[in-house]
Amino acid sequence: MKLTLYNAISVDGFIATKDGDTSWVADADWEVFESLCYQYRNLVCGRRTYEEMTEDPDIDQTKINYHVLTSDPQSHNQFKYISQLVDFYKENKVEEALLIGGGIANASLLKEKLITDMILSVHPIILGEGIRLFESDGVKVELDKVDVKELSDDLVHIYYRVKY
Repeated sequence: MKLTLYNAISVDGFIATKDGDTSWVADADWEVFESLCYQYRNLVCGRRTYEEMTEDPDIDQTKINYHVLTSDPQSHNQFKYISQLVDFYKENKVEEALLIGGGIANASLLKEKLITDMILSVHPIILGEGIRLFESDGVKVELDKVDVKELSDDLVHIYYRVKY
């Protein structure tokens, strides 16, 4: 299965401020993000990201299947263990999904060697602190750069393939 991570990040590697604010993310990036959500249809995220996504009035929730990694699953689309998510995808023949974080979910799936590709939208800002792209315990992984695309004069998408 192909699992592509997509995140807007600051130059210093944060995906949000400490309180989860992402107002610094460019409008052009939000547009790309929304189109990817509809393209992939299957989204993997952590609980906090899920709560934020389902409150977004700009996203047509009927076109998206959320699969939430959480320590306290409360519905059929929530999973406590990554193995449950993997089994669900195998049983339902899901061939690709978009991982939209946050940092804990990103790190957990990277540690389990499930992320196959990454699209990082690098924004020209240094946040100094906040939620890291990978809130990990020292997982080291090499990446192959596949492509770089400029969205605007100061915003780039870097496409990577993950090497395990």
